[in-house]
Amino acid sequence: MVEGPDCCLNASTVCNFLQHATQSTSIKNLIHMSQMIRYEGVRRYDYGNAKENMKHYSQPSPPLYNLSSIPTHVPMFLTHGGQDFLGDVPDTRHLLKTLVRTHDSDNMEVLYVPDYAHADFMIGYNAPQLVYGPMVDFLQRH
Repeated sequence: MVEGPDCCLNASTVCNFLQHATQSTSIKNLIHMSQMIRYEGVRRYDYGNAKENMKHYSQPSPPLYNLSSIPTHVPMFLTHGGQDFLGDVPDTRHLLKTLVRTHDSDNMEVLYVPDYAHADFMIGYNAPQLVYGPMVDFLQRH
């Protein structure tokens, strides 16, 4: 429930996923994810003090990622769900405003699934039809 109320999971799929999927991540990665939830904007990792941030970034606070530096010719398929607490709708809309202004619209496709939370995109029983099919079609076109 941390990532939102999943609509489309069943017990056997979840068990199979947990048995075979790599689930490890670093503490630093978890801290960075929590920082991005707490602070406005998509920023680099905050080392917790100005001295450490200066060593890494030459400034006292972590800089924003420059999303406009993503090459506009690179195909981008972005999915998001209405029940996703990690990539929630307001944050995704903000991201899209930045990307739509800078990215070549012929190379970008957005898929919104209103009932989906974070895990539904990976292991939802209907993800092959709702997400994977359109994603494969997009990749084949590009």
